[in-house]
Amino acid sequence: MNDVYIGDNTSIENCIVESGDTIQANSCYRGENGIKIVDIRGERYTI
Repeated sequence: MNDVYIGDNTSIENCIVESGDTIQANSCYRGENGIKIVDIRGERYTI
């Protein structure tokens, strides 16, 4: 989505990141068994 900041050494795979979100450095988000949504609070939800 728009206006997303992704920190260094971050891995995002099979995820949708909400607009305006900040993903901290050294984070790892992987959507397993479906796609995950990473929202502004950094929580994950399965679609």
